[in-house]
Order: sequence, then C-alpha cells, then structure tokens
Amino acid sequence: MAAIPVEGKNIVMLIDTTNVGTTYDLIVCQTGGSFERTANVIDASSKCGTYKLNGIKDRTIQIDGIIMKTPDVGTLTEGDLNTIFESDTQVAWLWGTEAQSVDDVWYTGTGAILSGVTYTAPQDGAATFSATFQLNGVPVMHEGS
Repeated sequence: MAAIPVEGKNIVMLIDTTNVGTTYDLIVCQTGGSFERTANVIDASSKCGTYKLNGIKDRTIQIDGIIMKTPDVGTLTEGDLNTIFESDTQVAWLWGTEAQSVDDVWYTGTGAILSGVTYTAPQDGAATFSATFQLNGVPVMHEGS
C-alpha cells in the first residue's frame, strides 16, 4: 500500500462554544494553521553525565483566515472569535478535516482558551485574522470513523 500524504488545505480548526465537544462550527475561511506541542526541558545533568527530562507540556493551535463580509451560515467569524476572547469563553475544539473519514486522523479536546486574536487590514489585499488557542489537558487522537 502506497503512503498517501495529508493535504494541508483540508486541515481546519472547528470549535464548540458550549465546551462539550459534540457540535462543532467551522471558523470561516481559514488559510492556514498549526498545531504545536512543546515541553520545557529540565536539565538534570550531573557529574555522572548529561540527562534531560520533559517538563511542563504546552499545546497551542494557531490559525489564519480571511475576514468575510457575509460568511456562510453556521460558521464562526472574526467577530465571534473576538466575543469568545473578550468573554473568556472556554471551547471544545477539533483539529483535522471538516468531515472525518475512515482514512483520517484528527485531534479533539475541551477547555481551550483563546489567548489572542489579530485583525490585519493591509492597504493592498484582503483583511485577515489570526487566532491563537491555548489547549488544556491532553489532546485525544482519533483514527478513522
């Protein structure tokens, strides 16, 4: 069986503003994003040798998109992200394809907070947004549906 690459254009972030994780809404017109998992490193080295340990783990999803005047019904806009940010609303999230299939891998979690929203309006070009979500807990990886 040949290896099949995952197309980045199909990976999006969806959120559930009730923080339950059952009904997700697409954040409108995403153009890119990243799901980063990092750990600070604890140096436990001694005269016996070098030894490193993983410390506190941090997980972040960052997305970018185009701001739309008339977004599709059932999608979340930059304005919705602003409301989530200003109200300190925790959200459930899904990182993967919009409709999962048997060949897909996707991640979910609850309790994410929106730590930053940026609205950019260049002289030439579309107005864009970016949003950064700080994830709580350990993400759950799903394979196939």
